[in-house]
Amino acid sequence: MNATENTPPVRLLTSAELAVCIKVFRDARQWTQEQLAVIAGLNVRTVQRVEQGWPAGPDTCRALASAFDFLDIDALSKPFAIPPEDELKAGQEQFDHEHVTFAAIPLTTGKQLAELAQTSTMDMSQLTSRWAAKRISASKCC
Repeated sequence: MNATENTPPVRLLTSAELAVCIKVFRDARQWTQEQLAVIAGLNVRTVQRVEQGWPAGPDTCRALASAFDFLDIDALSKPFAIPPEDELKAGQEQFDHEHVTFAAIPLTTGKQLAELAQTSTMDMSQLTSRWAAKRISASKCC
């Protein structure tokens, strides 16, 4: 088996895949659709349509890529090597087998933080001494 047989086929993102990417990029920056539209110089309705999976033209893709600070503004319009579904599933299973993941729940109140501190089994003194050491060394250098 040679390297070309292991390489997934190169193809453009589907409109549905582009929609997921744009929403993930936007959510990661905690932008609203309106904010993305302003930053990209697009109509908010265009952003909504792209996120709903409607086809996006090259100019729209360039504007979105530019808004997300892509070095290559044509990146969203170029073909990608996207692995097939079974390969992605196998990779996810391998990751799950090799790593432990935890769900993170944001703390919204001081009471939640206090409960977390009470139930935590972590030795907080190590964190405190490390933090103090970093703070002391930072104050000496500046």
